[in-house]
Amino acid sequence: MKQRILTAIVAAALVLVALWAPTPWPWWILAVVVSGLAGSELARLLQSPALTLVAPLAVGALVFRSEELPEGVFRAGISILALVWIACIALLALRMRVANSTERLIFGGVYLSVPLGLLAWAISLDLPGAWKAPLLVLLPLWAGDTAAIFAGRAFGRRPLAPEISPKKTVEGSLANLAACVGIALAVGTACGLGWMSSVGIGLATGILGQAGDLFESALKRQAGAKDSGGLLPGHGGVLDRIDSLLFAAPVVIWILAASA
Repeated sequence: MKQRILTAIVAAALVLVALWAPTPWPWWILAVVVSGLAGSELARLLQSPALTLVAPLAVGALVFRSEELPEGVFRAGISILALVWIACIALLALRMRVANSTERLIFGGVYLSVPLGLLAWAISLDLPGAWKAPLLVLLPLWAGDTAAIFAGRAFGRRPLAPEISPKKTVEGSLANLAACVGIALAVGTACGLGWMSSVGIGLATGILGQAGDLFESALKRQAGAKDSGGLLPGHGGVLDRIDSLLFAAPVVIWILAASA
């Protein structure tokens, strides 16, 4: 647990420093680096080596020219990318498997690059004061993960999805959802968002974040892997750390683009 906490503190500090840098470039570079590391891990899980390059190249193509986009195009682009991501995941869920190498490459590229690209774009969304839009994705997810761990250990009795992730419990899941909604409501209100948008963000992070976690667990189980990698002590791989974000970010950022 100590190792897990220390790794989380270092990672959170890196994220916050990049967010509050005087230029968006550190945040954009961090998004590309994370996509490359996660892409290499997903490439091993899906047996699609090209993902190691496809994911960071796609994120880089999305973000490095975003400052030059007109406001209307920028917000429309967020909506289009979010819808593409939702369609891709929905089609995969209906089929329940990624059959061939081309499908694995397309799925892996969209699965990683759209959420991370949108999260990188989100730094350019205007919010009151010194608030940064990506925090409305990150803070509820961090709070939800923490609440789920402690509530699951203290009160967890009923397994949530034993065939996919045996350690997760219904009690931990409910604590996760409650923490996500509470933090999103508090932060959203501080950012000047309406309560409906803030609650929507909380529900998106609480429900979709957990769905993303279970989805990645299913990918690992299909590949016969315990963790996606070993780069982050106490957490496993980079993909293990951002799996919740990959499902929640497109919807949260779409809500922000429509509300901010």
